[in-house]
Amino acid sequence: MYFCCLQDELNFGWSDGKHVQFSRWTKNNGQLEDCVILDTDGFWKTSDCDHMQPGAICYYPGNDTEKEVKALDNVQCPSPVLFTPWIPFQNSCYNFIIAKTEYMTTPPDEVHSKCQKMNPKSHVLSIRDEKENNFVLEQLLHFSSMASWVTLGITYENNSLLWSDKTMLSYTNWRGGRPDIKNDKFFAGLSTDGFWDFQTFSVLEEILHYTQNSILACKIEMVDYKEEYNATLPQFIPYEDGIYNVIQKKVTWYEALNMCSQSGGYLTSVHDQNGQLFLEDLVKRDGFPLWIGLSSHDGSESSFEWSDGSTFDYIPWKDKQSAGNCVVLDPKGIWRHEKCKSVSDGAICYKPTKSKEVSSHTYSSRCPAVKENASHWIQYKEHCYTSDQALHNFSEAKQFCSKLDHSATIVTIEDEDENKFVSRLMRENNNITMRVWLGLSRYSSDQSWNWLDGSKVTFVKWANKSKSGGGKCSILLASNETWIKVECSQGYGRVVCKVPLDCPSSAWVQFQDSCYIFLKEAIKVESIEDVRNQCTDHGADMVSIHNEEENAFILDTLKKQWKGPDDILLGMFFDTDDASFKWLDKSNVTFDKWTDQEDGEDLVDTCAFLHTKTGEWKKGNCEISSMEGTLCKAAIPYEKKYLSDNHILISALVIASTVILTVLGAIVWFLYKRNSDSGFTTVFSTAPQSPYNDDCVLVVAEENEYAVQFD
Repeated sequence: MYFCCLQDELNFGWSDGKHVQFSRWTKNNGQLEDCVILDTDGFWKTSDCDHMQPGAICYYPGNDTEKEVKALDNVQCPSPVLFTPWIPFQNSCYNFIIAKTEYMTTPPDEVHSKCQKMNPKSHVLSIRDEKENNFVLEQLLHFSSMASWVTLGITYENNSLLWSDKTMLSYTNWRGGRPDIKNDKFFAGLSTDGFWDFQTFSVLEEILHYTQNSILACKIEMVDYKEEYNATLPQFIPYEDGIYNVIQKKVTWYEALNMCSQSGGYLTSVHDQNGQLFLEDLVKRDGFPLWIGLSSHDGSESSFEWSDGSTFDYIPWKDKQSAGNCVVLDPKGIWRHEKCKSVSDGAICYKPTKSKEVSSHTYSSRCPAVKENASHWIQYKEHCYTSDQALHNFSEAKQFCSKLDHSATIVTIEDEDENKFVSRLMRENNNITMRVWLGLSRYSSDQSWNWLDGSKVTFVKWANKSKSGGGKCSILLASNETWIKVECSQGYGRVVCKVPLDCPSSAWVQFQDSCYIFLKEAIKVESIEDVRNQCTDHGADMVSIHNEEENAFILDTLKKQWKGPDDILLGMFFDTDDASFKWLDKSNVTFDKWTDQEDGEDLVDTCAFLHTKTGEWKKGNCEISSMEGTLCKAAIPYEKKYLSDNHILISALVIASTVILTVLGAIVWFLYKRNSDSGFTTVFSTAPQSPYNDDCVLVVAEENEYAVQFD
């Protein structure tokens, strides 16, 4: 095997005219001669063309019409170093070094100095684009039986990765995306599949496998490399009305969204071509695919929204390239669809320089108590509202509201004003999507639309007026305040929960059209009336139960929230006059759940008890000595209409006392005026002489009132 001639006294070329793409020079070559021999150790050495050799290797190309590989340019490389010629490609020259003794572990700075010794302009291999990556890969494959990597000249300075010549990494092909490198103790190399690998280490021996299976490649750029753009990426980049920054960390789309919001910002959106070019420049300068704030959560990946709530009025791609409900922008300017839960190499956040105008809201103590990590309830007219930042399917949405409060349901909308309020609430607290589940569905046989809470449908705002088509559930699009019909099992949306503002306070629990409270204080009593007084003092009455749903609600709430005793006294007694059970609140008996139904029972002084273990009712004696809590119920709208006989008597006495004082005062004034006119002195002429002046009468009245209350 021979090389023929020194080309331009600098470079070797094959005798058949082909370009040199592979070489395997011995490290300790003698004097540089004009021809080359393949030695018995497998390495190449130069030799005088006139010297005799034991033989030669010939080849016949056969019938294959192999295309001639032509040099891409006429770049002139420097003289060979260590008798190893430089290989030209594009505007650079390369030297791939392999010796009998594999490349041993050497500190990175010494590796760089090896190239510098070969030529002052030489640096450890840098790769600027995909073509160059393929060229280096082709050289490596020639050595694939001896080496698995070509060492890359990547260094770490000022929290950034740089080439050894201090230029930015404008092109990368990392196998695992953005590398997690925090210092300069790492090895980087191009593998036999074209991807770049890296391995961190504490001591050099930890990367012995890599260094022993790598080729050192030095490179001279014969034309000064000029970066096509400003590759320096500052931490904060101002653009129009926002400040942008890049998350340089492997994250899912949801994790990126959360990281942006933690700093008061959003995942980026784009609304015109200039904005598109700006974002593409950021991604190119970063060098890795980055998430943007575009996603689809309708279940079909067809309707995309910006997570910052802005209008989707500009499409930055021509054709949808791949499946996925979120979008990444890669350094090549391709807007690629990916699954939101997949991991990308970072994201672009922005923070508006102008703060958004936010409506003022009313917070009422009559709204339900805020549970851990939940949003505050907001009062609007006669209802309270709260929302969740997470996304839910329709089934999850229903469960979510009931967990917040027993009386809470997915939002119902009664008129245009409420529709605007809910839409504005979502826009001001936007997160991922403007899709909001409505509690409006059609499951009835006549396919009519009904609210989940049973209220009458008095208002709708369909975006599509067609009565046919669509699903059986509904979504409010807060961005344009219209409604759409969707399949209940498809897609995700935000949740707004709604409760009536009718119960006295958050200590009460609402169910259907009534409010309930469990008074946990243990009291000593003599009769059921003493228990009833506990409820009437709160403007309520002892509980009555009228259907299985109400019985189940009370049972569930006693177990989970109220932590009540095993048996609860109900507001039911046996009326001996007509031999039937009656409710103390005078409501009709429409439901019972007795465990025992015996004929001929003596039911005098019999009351009803709810057994909280089973939900069944038991009969018991009304003459009880103590109670471990009282369950009360008030109708909606809440009114203090249940007053005990004692309260009525006290009220009457107070009114009567007021009337007596008024009349007595008038008499005293009349006698005083008459006697003062006649000049006589009476027992009323001076205050000290009077045993019953006004003050004394008032005190007597107060004492009488006090005494009556405790008789």
